[in-house]
Amino acid sequence: MYSIERDNGSVDPVKGLINQEQSTGKRYIGFLPGTDIQVDDWLTNPSGDRFYVIDKETATFQGKPHELRCFIETEAEHQKKALTTGPIFNIGSATGSIIGTQVHASLNYSDSINQMKEQVQSSSSPDKDDLQQLLSLLEMLVNDRIPAQKGMFSKFSDVMERNSWITSAISSTLLGWLMSQIH
Repeated sequence: MYSIERDNGSVDPVKGLINQEQSTGKRYIGFLPGTDIQVDDWLTNPSGDRFYVIDKETATFQGKPHELRCFIETEAEHQKKALTTGPIFNIGSATGSIIGTQVHASLNYSDSINQMKEQVQSSSSPDKDDLQQLLSLLEMLVNDRIPAQKGMFSKFSDVMERNSWITSAISSTLLGWLMSQIH
């Protein structure tokens, strides 16, 4: 029997059996299908061992549910994980910046590209169409929708020369993207 703690309250105890998946090695407690157990619940066995539910899935056999698997971690594992959680970054606007740790970083170019698009729209340049095509190509490249190819921006060299006010922003975005590709 496992007692269930949820939102500082308790739910009726239920029968379960601790087990481990052979393929992944993940520990879980198996319950009857439809048992009311949620991710983030705490499960306590009669010995007082507490387990935190990190995920759940219903296993099927011949197309019918046969077990609710609640994947768990021990209380000690959960507390250790909570202590080693990485830093939290609260940043208003950091256009073209890399946000993260030295191990994991994510780079969001959408603000930079959107600002460039706004500049193109409000400009009086006769090259507006070409500049919009250039920014679309840049956006597809940095969002991994097209692969980088030698000379892919060469047809826009004259446009960039005539509109030097946007060249540094494009260069900065491309350089940031290139640096993120080097692992």
